[in-house]
Amino acid sequence: MGSQMNNNGGFRSKMEHYMYSGEKKHVMAGMAIIGVIFGIPWYLMNRGTSSLNLFILTDH
Repeated sequence: MGSQMNNNGGFRSKMEHYMYSGEKKHVMAGMAIIGVIFGIPWYLMNRGTSSLNLFILTDH
């Protein structure tokens, strides 16, 4: 079992390769992952605010 991980490089080794390689596809994948991580909560927090904004604008 241990030899299988050493042959493949292991999870940490692969992650370090992706993080520090600077290859275009790895950079794009990282940007997409970060966008999803921050985009989903932002979308969920802001999906109901359009009606609230209209109420605030028309109230004054």
